[in-house]
Amino acid sequence: MRILLVEDQTLLRQHLLQYLSDCFPGSTITEAKSLADLKQLSAQNTSFELAVVDLDLPDGNALEWIGQETLKPNAPKIVILSAEHHEYVIYKALHANVSGFVHKNDEHAILLTALRAVLDGGYYFSPSVNVLRQKIQRAPDFFLKILSTREQHILRLVAQNYSDTEIAAELSLKMASVGSHRKNIMSKLDLHTRDQLVAYGKEKGFDRVSSS
Repeated sequence: MRILLVEDQTLLRQHLLQYLSDCFPGSTITEAKSLADLKQLSAQNTSFELAVVDLDLPDGNALEWIGQETLKPNAPKIVILSAEHHEYVIYKALHANVSGFVHKNDEHAILLTALRAVLDGGYYFSPSVNVLRQKIQRAPDFFLKILSTREQHILRLVAQNYSDTEIAAELSLKMASVGSHRKNIMSKLDLHTRDQLVAYGKEKGFDRVSSS
């Protein structure tokens, strides 16, 4: 079996490499430490049956790669292994067509359960991940209950410090429309300044995902 291991922290990657080798003897395991590594593997049309993927990489979030990879006919079964806690990132990860999601605070046995489940054609989201999902969904201020898709796009760009001019160009909107949307977002979130809006976006993780 061909396995892709995506993890930028050296000690943890080496530990996971040994763990996967022990759990799946005879497998070929390829390591990646960054989005650049993943893009290089994609350009080489390197295929894998299983990918264990950390989200937070030095040069970006792996959700960008996951979104592209899952569209391919030979896409691997992807299990996210992440310490992520930002609301927006978790939501996007849970809707990214992955086969599993295990939190780094979970035990080894849970990771192995997830890997075996997805290799058998199933899905597995660890109990701690499901707790995070339920907590987010039940929150009265869950962004999905408050903001439209367009407003989420704009908030993502605001959190990434785009100016109104840059947002208008990015989303093909008029400047007046961007200003109107931004004011509506601030009103819905009970925020009063652009700095507060940027801080909110960063707190929820809107700045950590490159596309919506």
